[in-house]
Amino acid sequence: MRFNASVVVSGHLHTRRTDWRDGARFEEVSLGYPRQWDQQKGMAFYLRSILSG
Repeated sequence: MRFNASVVVSGHLHTRRTDWRDGARFEEVSLGYPRQWDQQKGMAFYLRSILSG
């Protein structure tokens, strides 16, 4: 709220998730630990759009 952010991105918790707080989106974009990766899904599965147009 202080900085009028629409999206906040972090990558430390090792758990991918999206939260909404006070109208701002919080994206945890960590890929986790290598043992948690599913190579069968490919890289596209793990990518997400942060800001659109």
